Amino acid sequence: MSERKSESHGKIEEILDLALETSLRIEAGQPTRLRPSYDHLSSARGQIILGSRGTGKTTYLLHHLGRNNKWLYISADSPLIAQVGLYDIGRAAFRRDLDALVIDEAHFAKHWSRDIKALYDEYPKKRILVSDSSRIILEKGFADLSRRFVRVQMNLLSFREFLYLRDGLELPALDFLHLDHSLVKKIVNTGPILAWFKEYLEGGMRPIFTEGNYLDRQINIIEKTVFSDLPFVLPQVNENSLRLGNAVIGMLALSSVPTINVDSTCRDWEIGKETFYQLLSALASLSLITIVNYKASTKVQSKGAKIFLSDPSQYAALGGLKGNMREAYVAHELKSHFGEVFACKDETEGDFVAKKLKFEVGGVSKKLKSSDFVLCDDLEFPVGKKIPLWVLGMR
Repeated sequence: MSERKSESHGKIEEILDLALETSLRIEAGQPTRLRPSYDHLSSARGQIILGSRGTGKTTYLLHHLGRNNKWLYISADSPLIAQVGLYDIGRAAFRRDLDALVIDEAHFAKHWSRDIKALYDEYPKKRILVSDSSRIILEKGFADLSRRFVRVQMNLLSFREFLYLRDGLELPALDFLHLDHSLVKKIVNTGPILAWFKEYLEGGMRPIFTEGNYLDRQINIIEKTVFSDLPFVLPQVNENSLRLGNAVIGMLALSSVPTINVDSTCRDWEIGKETFYQLLSALASLSLITIVNYKASTKVQSKGAKIFLSDPSQYAALGGLKGNMREAYVAHELKSHFGEVFACKDETEGDFVAKKLKFEVGGVSKKLKSSDFVLCDDLEFPVGKKIPLWVLGMR
């Protein structure tokens, strides 16, 4: 028995040594220029950071730990960690007098919430920082941790953040509904703002753009989220469901209208409507799609009025249509500014409703209709009720 215990202890120590080597490589590879929002987020001893893949969760975690602390980074989807579990590797790390434990993709670990809770309680002077790409997966195990851990949401980059990370430009924030024209002029005078915005929209909405191969990385993010994360979210999943989940992303990218024909899709893929609606809900919870409803809609199971890819830059990665990418960006920004966004029931009045305001989306020649504002993607300066699309991202 003692021999088996000694062998187990030796394996844990060996895995810990390998994980420490990985931690040093990750620390050495951290960027020197960081998102400004990192300085305003929580510094609590226990944190759970949520956000889709490639949004900079690990960089945020290591930034808050600082370079003077001794910490261990582990990814719970590693086969090495799966051998021993989070509790054993965490206890071994703290016994070596490390200051903090950083756990990425926590939901891959068996009994993750139980193990993290135990480590947090048993080592009150140590920090435990957890990140994950799925809000809904963590909520299943978050009840035990809700009183101990602070939740932090990591979102896609704003246009303003993109310009700072790319060029170090520190530009003023704009209130797009009450524009200060002198600030708009100041920003436009810094360079070709429309060209920069196009670059951002097509290849810069996640911090991974600084690493190159952005479009290929986006394809990898979609595939890993569907085939690795979706099985944790759907109540029942099979190979057909996973393939359909991947196909839905392609359908939305290439469709001439931002929606899906439920009847024909269910027939072609031999899947029930209830199961398909569950699939759409799961894709939304994984931040792959955004379902925009009509304001008065009370349906529990619905495809909504419009469906977009949650990350507008993924349209470019998949060769999608510019019009859908533009509307997806507006939906994303209106939700970021106001907390929620709806589709106009009457399309002759506009495309979106937020905070009782109606918005039409299009090019510079787009008419106001009966909307309050037109959001134009090829406009440099605001003109009357026409607002340049790029100013929505200066937050």
